[in-house]
Amino acid sequence: MKTVVNSVLKYYEGTHNYHNFTSKGGPKEYTNPSAMRYILSVKCGDPFIIEDEEWVEITILGQSFIIYQIRKMVALALSIIRDGANPRIILSCFEKPKKILPTAPALGLFLNRCNFDEFNRGASLKLDWDDEESNKLKQFKETKILPAIIRHNKQNNTFKEWLDKYDQYPPNYEELYCTVEGEYQSKTTLLDPATTEKEEEFEDDID
Repeated sequence: MKTVVNSVLKYYEGTHNYHNFTSKGGPKEYTNPSAMRYILSVKCGDPFIIEDEEWVEITILGQSFIIYQIRKMVALALSIIRDGANPRIILSCFEKPKKILPTAPALGLFLNRCNFDEFNRGASLKLDWDDEESNKLKQFKETKILPAIIRHNKQNNTFKEWLDKYDQYPPNYEELYCTVEGEYQSKTTLLDPATTEKEEEFEDDID
């Protein structure tokens, strides 16, 4: 399952227009240059158990993010995986037409660290994380941040309530996928499980 999840998340990598992945306070217009964001990598780790609950950690490395971007990225990927939809829907959401995307809860979202690679290339004083600092960061995450997330979720049923509401109002995949443009124009139909050719094509996409 981890392989499938990472295959879907990989569609976010690179430079894309995230005008559909923000709130009303973000750059919602397709022509707004600040909607363009560069994502270096998106990866899902191995599942782990905390207090009898299974969790996974999704790590997103990017130059910068806009408001709600990560929450919508995760929610859309989760929707595609749960519903068996074609992951190329993500490519359609980078295109010009406006689309309504689900938004995952903010619980569990935190800035893990800042990297200063561009600054370090030309600076005499390097900004970097040594082993001691990295270990302290890891310890703080495991002893403070993760327990707080688990505790809040248990007390408020945050993710269960969100999934229950999501199941009542799932995304309209046909509307999301029918506007893929450019080089993806030939793939503007939903996956039809009854058609062997399309099913094989979808499996190739996520390997």
